[in-house]
Parts: sequence; C-alpha cells; structure tokens
Amino acid sequence: MKVNIIYKDKIIKETTVDHITSEKYSMKKGARWEVNGLDLQVVNMEINHPANYMDLNFEDYDKVIDIKTRFK
Repeated sequence: MKVNIIYKDKIIKETTVDHITSEKYSMKKGARWEVNGLDLQVVNMEINHPANYMDLNFEDYDKVIDIKTRFK
C-alpha cells in the first residue's frame, strides 16, 4: 500500500507500508520519525480503501501532542 508522508498539509515523501515496516518505524500517534532531515511525530493516520493508499500526518516533534502517548 502506498503511503503519503504529510507535513504542514503537503506531501513531503511517498513510501510504502512494506518499507515502513522493514525500517521498523511505528505508525502510532506520537511516534518519532526523521524525514528529510526533519524531527517529526505522527499526528494521525488516514486510510483511503478504494484508492488503496494511506496518509500519515506529521507535526514537529517538539510540539507535544499527548504526553501519555509519548512516554508509553
């Protein structure tokens, strides 16, 4: 499945679920990622079943979304 990495309402990278899982990235809310030199965290995931793609929305890591999620 194709995955769009979205930051500030723009697609900054396209990848696949297989690549994400092979790199052992988490797609859970609050998970920390480094994308194109940016320190980001997952805000939410949206799946579009008919078109068979997923959007992963990100925010800057220094903006705490949910402190409980961050320190599980």
